[in-house]
Amino acid sequence: MLARRPHRSLVCLANRISARQFSVSAALLAGKPAGAGPRQRDEAGFSALTGDIEKDGVHRFEMDFLETAEWVKEMLHKMKDDQKMLQSKARPYTPNPPSSHPLCFQTSTLATYDFSTPAPYNTRVALHVRVADLALEPARRHQLLLLAGDRYDPYTDVVTMEAEASDVARTGDMNADREKNKEVLRSAFAAMLEEAKTAKDSFTDVPLDMRHIQVKRAGLEFPESWLRPPPPPPASSSSA
Repeated sequence: MLARRPHRSLVCLANRISARQFSVSAALLAGKPAGAGPRQRDEAGFSALTGDIEKDGVHRFEMDFLETAEWVKEMLHKMKDDQKMLQSKARPYTPNPPSSHPLCFQTSTLATYDFSTPAPYNTRVALHVRVADLALEPARRHQLLLLAGDRYDPYTDVVTMEAEASDVARTGDMNADREKNKEVLRSAFAAMLEEAKTAKDSFTDVPLDMRHIQVKRAGLEFPESWLRPPPPPPASSSSA
C-alpha cells in the first residue's frame, strides 16, 4: 500500500531526474545510475494514504502518474537486463495465407482511467472477409454479394458482419460471450457462402444494390475569391 510522510507532500518525480542527463539509455531514462542495486525504502514514519487531497497533499490522479512512472522505470531495467535473452527468443512473424484463413475477427476493449474498476462490458465482435480471398467464380461471387447486401463495401471488397451479447445468450463472462459471438458469425457466414456456392440460380440478371454506399465529403468551404476567373470572351474578328 502506498504511504506518505506526516506533514509532507510528495515531490514531483521529474524533480528527481538530473537536468544534465542527455543519454537515452535505459538506466538514465529510469533515473537510476547504471550498476546500482535495488533501492531500499525506509518504511518508518510512513502512514497510509487517506484519499483526501487536503490530508495527503496530492490528488489520486497524481498518485496514478507516480505509480505509472515507477512501473515504467522497473520495465526499463528489466528490458536492459533481458535484452540478450529476448534476442535469442525472437522469431520472424509469418502471417497465415489469406486463401486458407480468410476470416478476420475484430474485438475492442474499452478502458477507463481508473484501473481499480473492471473495464466496461463490451462483447461486440466484427467479422471481416475479403471477397477476393475466397477465389469464387464470377457467378458465385455475384450471388454472395447479393446475400451480403449492405454489409458489403465495394471500395475495400470486404464483407463485414457484427454480433453482440444481446444477440445471443449472455453468460456474464465477456470472453465467453465474445467466443460465442465469433461462433455465431462464423456459422452465419459459412451458411451464406454455402448458399452462394450451391444455389441453382445465381441471379446474374439482378444488379447489386449499392445505395447504402455514401461518398464521404470533407465539407470544406472556401472563399469565392479563390475561384478561377472566367476566361475572357473571344475577340470578334472584323470583316475585311
